[in-house]
Amino acid sequence: MGDAVQETVDAVQDSEPDRWLRFDGIDNVRDASGSAQSIIKYQLGMSLAFVYHVTPSLHLDIDYFRAQFAWSDVPGSGTVPAYAGGRQNMDFINTGVTMVW
Repeated sequence: MGDAVQETVDAVQDSEPDRWLRFDGIDNVRDASGSAQSIIKYQLGMSLAFVYHVTPSLHLDIDYFRAQFAWSDVPGSGTVPAYAGGRQNMDFINTGVTMVW
């Protein structure tokens, strides 16, 4: 670890010595500089596929995949304001042809 980072970690540990021994929820998640960090709240993935058999050896398909992610809210402390956890949704559509010989 670099000297500057180690000094920051030492300063945070000195200002809150017992926090490093407690596991009291998301407000205890900090990076090396002591800033609050959001943690993943949930991940969800769903997929759907349709396959059409044109002939016994030729297949067409279409696939759909949806992914949803959410992060926990981070409470404020002192002069640091609280912020809402983020959300991200992704949709993928894929098509293809398969030939069996």
